[in-house]
Amino acid sequence: SQFFQQAFLFSRRQVQSLVDDGFHIGHQWCGVLHTGFDERSETRLTKIINGQQWPQEIATAVTAQQASDIARVTIDKSGFYYPLGGWVCPFEFAQAAISKAQTLANVKVVYNSHINRIESGPQGWQLFSNNSTLAIATHQQLVVASGAQLTDYAQTKLLQISGFRGQVSHIPAQGELAQLSTVICANGYLTPQHNQVHCVGASYVKDPTHLDFCPQEQHENSLKMKQSFPNSNWPNDIDVSNNDARVGVRMVSRDHFPVMGCATDVEALFDRYAVQQQSKNKPSEWQHYWQTTPAPIYDGLYVLGGLGSRGLSSGPLVAECLAANLCGELSPVNLELQALLSPNRMWLRKLLKGKALL
Repeated sequence: SQFFQQAFLFSRRQVQSLVDDGFHIGHQWCGVLHTGFDERSETRLTKIINGQQWPQEIATAVTAQQASDIARVTIDKSGFYYPLGGWVCPFEFAQAAISKAQTLANVKVVYNSHINRIESGPQGWQLFSNNSTLAIATHQQLVVASGAQLTDYAQTKLLQISGFRGQVSHIPAQGELAQLSTVICANGYLTPQHNQVHCVGASYVKDPTHLDFCPQEQHENSLKMKQSFPNSNWPNDIDVSNNDARVGVRMVSRDHFPVMGCATDVEALFDRYAVQQQSKNKPSEWQHYWQTTPAPIYDGLYVLGGLGSRGLSSGPLVAECLAANLCGELSPVNLELQALLSPNRMWLRKLLKGKALL
């Protein structure tokens, strides 16, 4: 909660700052209403609500009537309301951030270049496109932040993250549905209308074989609010028959935390571990070794990804943290939280405790 609350507030400020600078970003600070949709989810939500004393500006418990007043549609469940939340257009947010960066420094952006391999050379990290034998660029420091392609390279292929396909349906604003005035999160999510269109989603399919439009996922999206609020009429206004949708892949780590920091030299890590397995040293001696010896990394190579379904909230803060580290500036994230973001964390957690890797 500490990390994601800090990340959310940072991201919100960044969006607002870009908007104040004149960049167009589709967004609405309309709040987010979070309710359960079955016994298990309601129990989990109650645990979150009662888990600590939440500042009212961050989150507040609401009754069914209060939820209905906030949403302007009938909500027959109590829930949690995040007044500072809302929705943001991801593409426009990213484009505005790039445009802003170009006004601050000599930033060159090269699109439509598929980088199929990276190699370390005397001058730094070389980028190769398609089947070219000549590097198209060389940099002393390289950050791999390529989303669903994060594990496409020899140096990153063993990162412990997986891809999950998500299809978000775009539906027309009509009937009672058009009155919706806040984001609803229950079994899936639903946004208020923007340009006469709502977003409802999303599917969650591990290791997808394709990114084509899926009629079955479109149909399942149409049922999410009906399953969440079966006694309300407005979910019947959700119409996905136009087959308008967007499909993407979010990369998810095992602990659902982003991956940010020095790229792990996994082969070197396992070579050391193999020596450990064959040695006659006591487990406590190897535990001490891992506690006092820097983990093997690729010099000058960094990764940023595994943002999962919370990328709009977590992405800007982890990017700022990595930028601060690269530039030798003070980080906005303390060392304890940075350790939780480390790409090395899954392996080192076991080694630091003297446990087997495999």
